[in-house]
Amino acid sequence: QEFKGIGYLLVNKTFPTKKCEYMGRHVNPNLNDPPPSSVDDLSEVSKMVQRVWKCWNIDEEVFSDYLRESKGSWKRRNHANCVGVADPTDSIPPEKIFVTGLFGNKRNKNCVFITRVPCTCSNDGKIKQALTIKPSNMTKKDWTFLCSLPF
Repeated sequence: QEFKGIGYLLVNKTFPTKKCEYMGRHVNPNLNDPPPSSVDDLSEVSKMVQRVWKCWNIDEEVFSDYLRESKGSWKRRNHANCVGVADPTDSIPPEKIFVTGLFGNKRNKNCVFITRVPCTCSNDGKIKQALTIKPSNMTKKDWTFLCSLPF
């Protein structure tokens, strides 16, 4: 069932790993880039997510190029496994998502593909707009709190 009018928050430090730390450093313009040696630890897009992407009719060449190029370089790396939680501020606007570090993102991307795990159907995946500035209904204190969360 689709839940209308809810906001999303991704928090990755729930299960901290070096990979999570490096991805946080990759997306957050206020942090140093991950070290070059960290590319050895990059994981592929899971087969489960790949199947959902294929259901979305992503061009096969674009799809295979991304899978190949994202394996050994942070430059094309645009995926991570994160844990989603309910909005603790109750002020993330409907159909939006907050991901620590995406505010002022280096690559100016503000759309995020999210899915539940396990994902078994094409409609398990969703594309949501990420917040990059404080919403008007959110207090400065809540925005500062969200922005302070580690990736």
